[in-house]
Amino acid sequence: MSLGYRRCHLQEKKNLVSLLDELRELCATQCSGTSLILAAGNNIAQFVLDKGEIVALAYNSKRGADALPLIRQITMGSTRFVQNALLSGTTPLVPTAVLLNALGKSATAPARPPTSSGMQGVRIDRTHEVRAGPSVQVVQSSQAGQEAVTAPVGGRVAVCQLMSEVMNSLIERFGDHGFGRDNLVKVLGHRLRRLQTQYPFLAQVGLMTSKIDFTPLVASSAPVESLAQAWSTLIQEVYQSGLDNIGLKKTQEYYQQVSATYSARAQEIWAQVGVTNPLPQI
Repeated sequence: MSLGYRRCHLQEKKNLVSLLDELRELCATQCSGTSLILAAGNNIAQFVLDKGEIVALAYNSKRGADALPLIRQITMGSTRFVQNALLSGTTPLVPTAVLLNALGKSATAPARPPTSSGMQGVRIDRTHEVRAGPSVQVVQSSQAGQEAVTAPVGGRVAVCQLMSEVMNSLIERFGDHGFGRDNLVKVLGHRLRRLQTQYPFLAQVGLMTSKIDFTPLVASSAPVESLAQAWSTLIQEVYQSGLDNIGLKKTQEYYQQVSATYSARAQEIWAQVGVTNPLPQI
């Protein structure tokens, strides 16, 4: 189906060698945007590309030279690429080929502590900005020379993963007992397109045959409050689709099952980013 959305595949976990191969491909094809590596423990590595050149990198709240040793210690992860999520006012790092070579050597060697000798001679500008959207940016303070983080990246990752899990559980329950997951995802695609007028960032949401993926929103500039509002609205749209296709009794039953499964976790995760749990209590 073609609904005008950026396609994003839910990828299996891969080792660092494979993850870096995907990054090299993005560089070789001169892509512009932010490549995300979602690692264990809700950790996230970001590589910001401008026409195939890596112009900034970060690992959670660390950036540049401080981020590189941590990225090198990633063992497994999955990737996302968000097009045109670019930064402004940055200065180039070392040449991209040198940076990839340094990371590539570590991918086949035992992890080492983040020491200066472990940098293998790579020098990285420590004063650039890393901006993959205000909610995940890490910048150098021009006044005191200290880092200022607008929101915990790990918390935003957890939010987007939760959004995906809850929505896909609803798709599974309603789709398997209604008119099919594929058809429900198509309906959601049309609802997403309609909601884009109010929430433009929804254009970044990934749609698959029978699933939906909100993790590209990790690099979105949208505040978490807007993510919460859009997610809650979309859940109510799914509920309405259930009413239209399987009736009130089954819709309430299946929704309450999903809500009971995720309610406590949703409360905790949204609280971590300072937002009231938006999971509708229907």
